[in-house]
Amino acid sequence: MNRIDDQIRAALSDEDRRLLDQFGDEPGLFELVAASFRSKMRFFVIATYALVFVLLGVTIWFLIEMLNAQDALSAVKWGVGIAWTTLGISMLKMWNWMQMNHQATLRELKRIELQIAMRDGRAASPTTER
Repeated sequence: MNRIDDQIRAALSDEDRRLLDQFGDEPGLFELVAASFRSKMRFFVIATYALVFVLLGVTIWFLIEMLNAQDALSAVKWGVGIAWTTLGISMLKMWNWMQMNHQATLRELKRIELQIAMRDGRAASPTTER
């Protein structure tokens, strides 16, 4: 934790500290990736990962062909193919990262909703899911 987190924890009441401790730490990268496969968009996440692997295979094929090219023009053409497939991989990976960010944002909003519900007395306990 950094200094501001320590200051925030010190300013909280005992009840708030217990509630915050029940939420635990932020999930790591592998937990975020796994959560994206359990989200409502899981079909698209699986499809994009499959497409990334296909494009990676095509990129490797283009690279081998480019290195075996007999003249400069055909090497450049294979290189352009490498650039396009790499661009496609990058765009799909960015979409996947945005999905993970979306899931993390939703998780934080649910935490805030739970804290508001706890303050209003609508939730029975911090482990109650809505």
